[in-house]
Amino acid sequence: SMSREQIEGKPLDARSDVFSFGSVLYELLSGRKAFTGQSVPSILTAVLGDDPPPLAAPAALDRVVRRCLEKDPSARFQTMGQVRAALRGAPLDQGDALPSIAVLPLANLSADPGDVYFSDGLAEEILNLLAHVPGLKVMARASSFAFRGKDLDLRHIAEHLRVKYVLEGSVRRAGTRIRVMVQLVNPADGYPILSERYDRELADVFAVQDEIATAIAQALQVTLSWGGAAARGRTTDIAAHEAFLKGRHHLLRITPDSLERSREYFVQALALDPHFALAHSHLAWYYFLQAFHGLRSAHDVIPQARRAAESALQHD
Repeated sequence: SMSREQIEGKPLDARSDVFSFGSVLYELLSGRKAFTGQSVPSILTAVLGDDPPPLAAPAALDRVVRRCLEKDPSARFQTMGQVRAALRGAPLDQGDALPSIAVLPLANLSADPGDVYFSDGLAEEILNLLAHVPGLKVMARASSFAFRGKDLDLRHIAEHLRVKYVLEGSVRRAGTRIRVMVQLVNPADGYPILSERYDRELADVFAVQDEIATAIAQALQVTLSWGGAAARGRTTDIAAHEAFLKGRHHLLRITPDSLERSREYFVQALALDPHFALAHSHLAWYYFLQAFHGLRSAHDVIPQARRAAESALQHD
């Protein structure tokens, strides 16, 4: 089975082989495929967003298989040597001692329920910043956002995702002001390691993202390694950023109407900032999904996807 990063056309390494091995091992142990569907697109959609059913196998073996099948490559075994050691019951030579965190979707406390695109976007930006911190294991968005709206305590979520720390919080937006509240919790004892409130102007949202990620890294005693917004392929134009967040929100819903709306927002973001690499790359993703779901001919849209991807690389 193809890994998530292979489906999304991202660079591949040994961790993709770990995912494929986990898929084979799952099928050997259960007699069924880890990810199923009525068509190739539905199977790939399952790989992107679903967890396979529980195995009727010893808990230790089930944990090995599920770690192989993590959506986020950084959460998997990093080498087949680690997989072999785990199957033999030996301690891993690295990785398990790393701090691990899940960033939950931030609650939207704004008067407009439609502002969920903004609260989700802020959580995703924090998650993406943390994912580039060496020595920190960050749960993938698809896994941590799956708990939206579910009445579960943090201990249950942490145990399910196999992380030590959970970041939760809320966003309230009113006019040009935002209030962001975050708590970093160790669910094992229930006490917050970090609890902060940020009352800022909307234009300061980039600084807020960096400050939150910095505070988390310091609390977990890991070292930061990123540059400014431009160095991360992002924009410093707040209007372009807003359009991008709306586009990504609609892109992830993957319906014909939402995909078209995502394109409109990405084009709007690029009109405001032609150097916005992430908007170019998500526009490439839009074209790919058009072909992937049979909405437009691959012959027509894949060249457009390629051009958008090349533009992203040119600017980042």
